[in-house]
Amino acid sequence: MKKLIIVFFAISLQSVFAQQLPLLSQYVFNKYAFNPAVAGSEDRFVILSGFRSQWTGFDGAPQTASLTMQGPLGSGSCIGADVYNDRLGATSELGFHAAYTYQVFLDNDTRWAFGLQVGGVQYSVDGTLLNTYEPDDQVVPQVMTSAFLADATFGTYLFSDKFYAGASVFHLTNSAITFSNDFPQDQLGVLDRHLVLMGGLKLDAGEKLMVEPSFMLRAVTGAPLQIDFSSRLIYDQKYWFGLTYRTRAAWIAMVGIDISEHFVLGYGFDYSTTELQSFSNGTHEVILGWKFNEKKISSRLF
Repeated sequence: MKKLIIVFFAISLQSVFAQQLPLLSQYVFNKYAFNPAVAGSEDRFVILSGFRSQWTGFDGAPQTASLTMQGPLGSGSCIGADVYNDRLGATSELGFHAAYTYQVFLDNDTRWAFGLQVGGVQYSVDGTLLNTYEPDDQVVPQVMTSAFLADATFGTYLFSDKFYAGASVFHLTNSAITFSNDFPQDQLGVLDRHLVLMGGLKLDAGEKLMVEPSFMLRAVTGAPLQIDFSSRLIYDQKYWFGLTYRTRAAWIAMVGIDISEHFVLGYGFDYSTTELQSFSNGTHEVILGWKFNEKKISSRLF
């Protein structure tokens, strides 16, 4: 049990201080969550809701609920918004943002988009959930305390019907995480800037078959570089199965279906390649989406 506590505590610290972006295994399903410039790229408004339960079997293990909305307005302008709640033990992170994106046609099929996202992040620590051997421990908070930080993200996205490539930088403000006077430490850390790179191809593999290889790279100071290498097999533009390898972390299996023209459903399961798998039942992730009628976009250069 002591070893279990040490492993969980170490991974929890890494998640809180190093990886400040909510994790999403089905990034191919919701690229907007990692790049505001993706807004409007499907030429329709899309709403996606997701729930992720990580390391099931642990009390206080990470859980993430998210909601994103994005779509085109016309004349190259697109908008987006997101809200998420990321919980880990006694800590939680609530984020909300709004984005504006502008698309430029490079030719009839290829567009280059630039997006800016602004909003805020609230970090909270519930000291009443923390049990220590020393009731008056000055290092551990004894009450509920929180910190609010302004936040901004910039992204660029190049795409067509056959490929996509994007880059984004999160937490441009690099704000300090400073809690109220009830917290024993004045400053717990900062919103570290995160670099996210993504890319993918859409390859015809038969009359009704398509293969979509892709990757996502996440880099942040103080944490190892993490890359997701993925491949998705799509049948009849309706059913799909995917497999992802996340460096030094997990293998991920994904399945999805377009329930109708307007509703989509995806499920992902993470199998950890670390010692943690011996103590957990894996990670489960579900995404449900609503897609509105497609909007005809002119290829005229604006």
